[in-house]
Amino acid sequence: MDLELLQEEHDFHRGDDVLVYERKHHGVYYSGKIYDIVSLPLPLSEYIDEYKNILVDYFYVTFEKPIYSIFLKRGFDVIYKSKRAILGDVILDKNSQIEKIYQQYRFQSREDEINLDDINAMLVWRVGYGIVKNS
Repeated sequence: MDLELLQEEHDFHRGDDVLVYERKHHGVYYSGKIYDIVSLPLPLSEYIDEYKNILVDYFYVTFEKPIYSIFLKRGFDVIYKSKRAILGDVILDKNSQIEKIYQQYRFQSREDEINLDDINAMLVWRVGYGIVKNS
């Protein structure tokens, strides 16, 4: 895990217009808006001593619905009906648009279908994605 990227200084605030790009494909930018920034422990910090007590900012960004079809995959962290949720299966139609999407639950095999319209934002994890202000 690249702690430098996760702990990088920023001046983002809730409501800022941003451009998001995949770090591996630095030429394509997607417009979004910061929905929320939450300071939380690193994933797996409860199991890995070197990560204990390290907080990083989690950036939740709202996009237009077609953008979610590009980004959302199983295991992604989203804000669904104003609460954090983890995605299960994401099924695309023949036009690569989301046809069905499911929420998975920790330590359960059950997944429930959810509505894309009720996804408020997705986590933009700074190890995989870059975020810049859209001026």
